[in-house]
Amino acid sequence: MMATRVSAVTCQRAGTASFALTGEIDSPYAAAGHILPYSSSKAALNMITVRYAQAFQRTAGYEQIKINSASPGHVATDLTHHGSSRTPAEGARIIVRLATLAADGPNGGCFSDAGAQPW
Repeated sequence: MMATRVSAVTCQRAGTASFALTGEIDSPYAAAGHILPYSSSKAALNMITVRYAQAFQRTAGYEQIKINSASPGHVATDLTHHGSSRTPAEGARIIVRLATLAADGPNGGCFSDAGAQPW
């Protein structure tokens, strides 16, 4: 049986919103201070993902709902001025995977094509 799923394209872009990847001063992601508003908003959405997942999991009748975030990668779109070789179809793969999770699938995580990503 498939679970009800909610996937949001929210988690880190190249690690800029990941506490795990920006926490070290010598991390290449720590040097990206010029995108503070972007990374801050993504970090907030990461927390919303976790909190909604927890809330649904502990509410009777809603346990089957899965809340996860997807990181589609740097995709060639109007927003990125088509500055990537990654197509929208390639970026959509993780979203489709999360949208078709089985009932025992992951909940409250951030995922890319490579699998679970650090918060």
